[in-house]
Amino acid sequence: MAPYRHTRRIQIYWWLSGLPSTTPCGPRIEVLAMFFSRILLTLGCLVGVCHATALAAGVKHRFSSRIQDDVSLRFVKNSGICETTPGVHQMSGYVDIGTNMSIWFWFFAARTSPETAPFTLWCVEHSIVWQSQPANARGKGLTVALDVPQKLYVTSGRLYGLLTVILGLVPRYLMHFFSPRIAADLSEKEHGPCTVNADGNSTTLNSFRQGIILDRPTSLVLIRIPAGTPLATNPVIYIDQPIGTGFSFGTDTVNSTESAAVQFWQVFQILFESGEFARYQSREFIFSTESYGGHYGPAFVTYFDQQNDAIAKGTITGVPIVVSALMVNNGWYDPLIQNLAYLTFATNAPGYGQLQSDAVLQKMNTSYFEANGCLEQEQACYDAGDSSASNAICIQADNFCVDNLFIPAVGNRDSDDLRQNSSALFPPEFYLNYLALADVKAKIGAESNYSECANAPDRLFGRTGDDARTWLPQLGALANSTLKILIWAGDADINCNWLGGHASVLAMDWYGKQRLADTPFTNMTINGTAVAAIQNVDNFSFARVYEAGHEVPAFQPVAALEIFKQVIAMEQLHSV
Repeated sequence: MAPYRHTRRIQIYWWLSGLPSTTPCGPRIEVLAMFFSRILLTLGCLVGVCHATALAAGVKHRFSSRIQDDVSLRFVKNSGICETTPGVHQMSGYVDIGTNMSIWFWFFAARTSPETAPFTLWCVEHSIVWQSQPANARGKGLTVALDVPQKLYVTSGRLYGLLTVILGLVPRYLMHFFSPRIAADLSEKEHGPCTVNADGNSTTLNSFRQGIILDRPTSLVLIRIPAGTPLATNPVIYIDQPIGTGFSFGTDTVNSTESAAVQFWQVFQILFESGEFARYQSREFIFSTESYGGHYGPAFVTYFDQQNDAIAKGTITGVPIVVSALMVNNGWYDPLIQNLAYLTFATNAPGYGQLQSDAVLQKMNTSYFEANGCLEQEQACYDAGDSSASNAICIQADNFCVDNLFIPAVGNRDSDDLRQNSSALFPPEFYLNYLALADVKAKIGAESNYSECANAPDRLFGRTGDDARTWLPQLGALANSTLKILIWAGDADINCNWLGGHASVLAMDWYGKQRLADTPFTNMTINGTAVAAIQNVDNFSFARVYEAGHEVPAFQPVAALEIFKQVIAMEQLHSV
C-alpha cells in the first residue's frame, strides 16, 4: 500500500501507521500525530530550564460519565512538566472508552484570565493533525500543536495520531490541526507551553505559546479565544488520537475521517461533563488544524454542528460544541485537484522555481492525464461515494497518485520544506528523548511509551482509501454558512502545497466563489515587512505565508501569531 502523503516526512505532522512513508498529503494524519507529539514537548518549565529527574508520580483523579456508557476520565493535576508558570493550571491523563481504549490528553489553562479565556481546540494533522496519515504523533506542537509531523521521509511510515487538541494554550508557534503528531509534537515544535532543549532532558518555557492547531487525523485542536485576547491567555488541550498515536493505547477502531469525528466528540463530551472542564462549556471554540486537517476540519466541524442540532432537538443528551472559526494550514482538501498541483508546483514553485527535471515532469504529466491515470482513478473514487466498492477503488487511486505524482514531485527534497533535504530537517525532535524519560511519564500520568509514527492507525485509514476522498463539499458548505474560515499555507511546503490548496478553494462551491476568483492577492505586512499574500471575501480568508514550510508556526512564529490573533478577533487579514 502506498504511503500517505502526510507522512511523507514522518513528520509531516501526521503519521501514520502502516502506510509507506512516501505517502503524500493525503495521509496527513500521520503527520498530525507527529505534531501532537511535539506539542507536548514544547510545554515549558517555569524558570528557564526544568530538568526531568526528581519528578514524583502524579496523583490520579477519576471521573465516570453519567451520560455515556463505559466512558471515564483519569488524570493528574499540575505535574510541573512543561508549563511551569506559577499559578497556571494543567492536567494530563486519559479518556477511557470501553475496556481497552485509552486516549491521551494534555490540558493547559490560560496564563492570564483563565476564568474567561476562550477555549482552543487544536487538531493536528492527520497527524491531528495534523499533515500524512493518522498515525503520526510527533511532538512538534509542544513548541508548536491537530494536525503535525516533522520529518517526513519518503520511506518512513506515518504516525496516525488522530487528534491533538489544544484547549487554552499558546504555543511557541501557531501550529497546525490535523497533522497527527501527538500532543507533545505539536507543543514542542509549534506552539506549546514549553520547548524541549537539545539535551533532551529539560525544557524552556515557550514565550510564543498559542493554543491552537489542527492538522492530520492524528491530531486535532480546537481553540477558544476571546476577541482581542493575547494568545497566551487561552486554555489549550492536546489530544493523541486515534489510539496508537502518542501516549494513547488500546484497541483502535477508527479507520476514517468520519469515525475519527465520532470518537473525538465522545472525548470532549466527558471532558465537559466533568467538573474540571465544565467551566468551558459555554465558550465558543476556534478549531485549528493542519495537513490532514483539510479532511478533519470540515468533517469534525460538520459533525459537531449535526450533534448540536440533535442536542437542541432533544434527540441526544450532551454538551454543544459551538465552533466560531475554522483554521486549516497546508491542508489536504481535494486529492483530485491537489494531485495535479504536485505537477504544477514541481514545474514552477512560485518564488523557488522548477523543482524537478523536464523528464520527471513529463512522466508526472502522463501519469495524471493518461487513460486510467491519476485523474481518472480519483474521479472513479469520487463517483463511488460510500458504496461497498469504494474502498478498493479509492485505495488504488491513492496508491497510484502517491507513487506517480507525490513521490516524484518531492524527489530528494524534504516534502514539508523544499529548501531542505530528507537528511536534515527542521524543526528538531528533542522531544522524543524527553517523552521517553520515566520520571516525566510518571509525573504526567502517561502509561505507555510515546509512539510518534504508529503503523496500525495508518493501516486502518489506508484500508478505507480515506486519503483519496474529498471533503471540499463540506468545506464549501461551512463557508456558505458564513463561518469564519482561514485557509493558509506555507509556500515552501510540497506535501500540501499552497497552489493545490488555493486551487481547491477556488473550485469550492459557495456564495463567494466568483468574488474570491476576482480578488487579487495583496501583501500582508508586519511593521513594513511582507509576511504573506492574502485574499479576503467576507468571513473567508486565504493566505500564502512566505518562507514557511508545512508547519507554518514553526517557520514563521511571528506571522502565524498575528494571523491567529486576527482570526480570533474575527477580523479579515490585514497589515499591522
